[in-house]
Amino acid sequence: MALSGSSPAPSSFPGSGELVLGLHNASSPGSPGGNEISEFPYFTFLYGDMHAHMMGLPLAILSLTWALGLLKGAGLGRSRTATVLLWLCGGLAVGATRVTNTWDFPTYLALGGVAVVAAEWRGGRSGTGAGGLRAAARLAVFVALAFLLFPAI
Repeated sequence: MALSGSSPAPSSFPGSGELVLGLHNASSPGSPGGNEISEFPYFTFLYGDMHAHMMGLPLAILSLTWALGLLKGAGLGRSRTATVLLWLCGGLAVGATRVTNTWDFPTYLALGGVAVVAAEWRGGRSGTGAGGLRAAARLAVFVALAFLLFPAI
């Protein structure tokens, strides 16, 4: 409700086009065209609005943590069970990114691939031709796991 000669009071209702908590809402009437979306990612959490970036955030963190763990543990002797679980976790994390937030999948697939090759190099086994073949084979296994664990897409 506006008094005569004053501007309307800001509304807290999402979608009203007014200021919400000092920030523009999803619709910005002041921008050229007026139909652009300028939504801030934390609005997803603030309003409980389920978006792909909300669902993909834990998987992004898991994918990055897996890549860092792979790099940090390069050259360490692991049991066969730990190695299989490590690769399954990486393929599952990156493959699930493909399902939940499709646009993030190529990024985390590339980061995971770089981590696989860098871990092989850091482990000191890539100086020879056999080490390069091993890095290529592990990269192929990682990519295959990322795609094959979620075949319906």
